[in-house]
Amino acid sequence: MIKEYFNSISIKYDLVNSIISFGMDNKWRKKAINIAKIKENNKCLDLCCGTGKISKLIKYPNIELYGIDISENMISIAKKEIKNATFFLGDATKLPFNNEYFDVVITGWGLRNINNLEKAIDEIYRVLKNGGRFVSLDMGKPKNIFIKNLFWFYMKHIVPIIGKLFTNNYDSYKYFYESSKNFLSPEELINIFVEKGFSNPQIYNLSFGAVSIIYLEKKHPQK
Repeated sequence: MIKEYFNSISIKYDLVNSIISFGMDNKWRKKAINIAKIKENNKCLDLCCGTGKISKLIKYPNIELYGIDISENMISIAKKEIKNATFFLGDATKLPFNNEYFDVVITGWGLRNINNLEKAIDEIYRVLKNGGRFVSLDMGKPKNIFIKNLFWFYMKHIVPIIGKLFTNNYDSYKYFYESSKNFLSPEELINIFVEKGFSNPQIYNLSFGAVSIIYLEKKHPQK
């Protein structure tokens, strides 16, 4: 179902994202990329990459960059438009990469669309090198009561209407609201990653908490 939602809105997906975020979506992506601390010669994975907007913004010398997504239509767009990365059609719970291959795994609005989140986290841990960084950008959980009510009203009632106007698909953007509302808070998400062996957890709340970035590291205990 999730794959079909994203396949159906792929052509106008980036346009609608820009509209519903008031043009802030690329600024949020750039912030997540900066937090990931990508360096020259790093190997990076754009997980649940969609049309590759994060990959497009990753501009570092001599990096090895890959993107993976479950949506055929999204991957097709990424392959046509972005030449600095290699894109794969694939499942976040079955990553086609060797153990400890990546220095950085980064995702934007991806984790809440994965059916088996814990298995995906295990895979992220597996493919990251010791000392590797994981960064996730997604909708947040505003705590201020006024911002919270305004945010969820906008997400529930306005975003699906905008989505229908541009993609003729109300249900996909209703799902966008429901998946955001029902997903874990940044604090809850961080706790699962820590339980799975990640360390140095950090949370960055943006736009009054409407958007959050989490950062963690994979570090094996010293023997």
